[in-house]
Parts: sequence; structure tokens; C-alpha cells
Amino acid sequence: MATITSTVDGNALKDPVIQWNTLTESDSAVAADWPGGEGFVSVYGTFGGATVSIQISVDGGTTYFTPDTGTAPDGSVFDADGIAKFDLPVCKIKPTASGGSNQDVDIKVSPKRDV
Repeated sequence: MATITSTVDGNALKDPVIQWNTLTESDSAVAADWPGGEGFVSVYGTFGGATVSIQISVDGGTTYFTPDTGTAPDGSVFDADGIAKFDLPVCKIKPTASGGSNQDVDIKVSPKRDV
């Protein structure tokens, strides 16, 4: 079991692009700070039957839950490559994986940018 830390590009306080690489079903991801607002999560790689969910904590990391992002088909829960839009408060955010075997998934969280 490995602990997977995130990399953060951009302005971590305003405009972060957060990425966790090579998450497997037995790993634990370290939460990153989300400044609040609209964004996207993309999940891609080899799932091996596993499910990856995005979890948030609004109490500083004590309690985590999977938010209902209202994005079809399954919100912030993935069992194949996908992308979901979200609008979240200031929180800690992290991916979790369960089930499956031989999983190798990358997760990227990025802010919505006005064009």
C-alpha cells in the first residue's frame, strides 16, 4: 500500500490543477486543498474492475464523503475513463479506489476557466 501525494500546478490558492498519478486499489491518496468553485475531474487509466470516487471534506479533513455532482452518468464515481463537472465549496479533495485488481489510474482536478 502506497500513499499517493498530489502535484499542484498553477496558483494553489486560486487556480490549482491537482493531479494524483498511478493510484491503485490498495493505495491511499493525500488530500489537496480546493479553493472552491467550478471545476472538472478527469479519471483515466486501467481500472481492472475497480471503482474510483472523488471525496471531499468541508471540516478540515476529519470527515470525507462523496459529493453528488449532478453530472451524468454517476457523478463523482468512475469505473471507466471519464470526466465530471462540479461546483464545490472550499474543501479538501482526494480520490479513493476500491475493489478490482491491477489498477493504475490517474486523476486530475482542474478549475473551470473562462475563455
